[in-house]
Amino acid sequence: MKNLMTEQNVLKKLGINDFGQLKRENCMHFASILDKMDPEVAQKALEQFPEFAKISKEILCEYRDIIDRGILSNDASMKAVYDAYNSIMVSLQKELDKDCLTFEEKKYILEKMEEIADKIEKKDTENKKWIAGIGIVAGVICCGVVAVLAGLLGGDTSVKTKDLSDYDPDPDPAPEYLPYVDLDSV
Repeated sequence: MKNLMTEQNVLKKLGINDFGQLKRENCMHFASILDKMDPEVAQKALEQFPEFAKISKEILCEYRDIIDRGILSNDASMKAVYDAYNSIMVSLQKELDKDCLTFEEKKYILEKMEEIADKIEKKDTENKKWIAGIGIVAGVICCGVVAVLAGLLGGDTSVKTKDLSDYDPDPDPAPEYLPYVDLDSV
């Protein structure tokens, strides 16, 4: 069994003299070391810090607000980029509509429009990757907090998967009828 942190180790790590001094500022640090503490030490700390779950929830809500603001800011930034590209495309389209252009000039304008379309696609892909990254970070943080709290409350935080060794990708077709089952007699 690994060496678990004693009460003195935990207090020193948090920079406090007793668990009654736990504050919002060191709540997440406290949560990050809970799995390294002796369970009795963790329980004693939580008894002296009853606001832990509430403060953890508040911190997660604040984090969600930060993510929301980041996404809104990203939306505004992306709109500005798309507006700029659209303006260029409109200008190129007006040039392309002129009757006096040679074949080479039209070809050049179409190539420029294609370059802009490629840039738009690249920017869109970058944006989707950024949003996915934010979602992953938020998910990991939420799962971590839930796992820590569940572990402290005696919950089973292990991940279970189905055994797929017997998986048949082509099961027998369903019967043409289902037998009648009287649920009152069950």
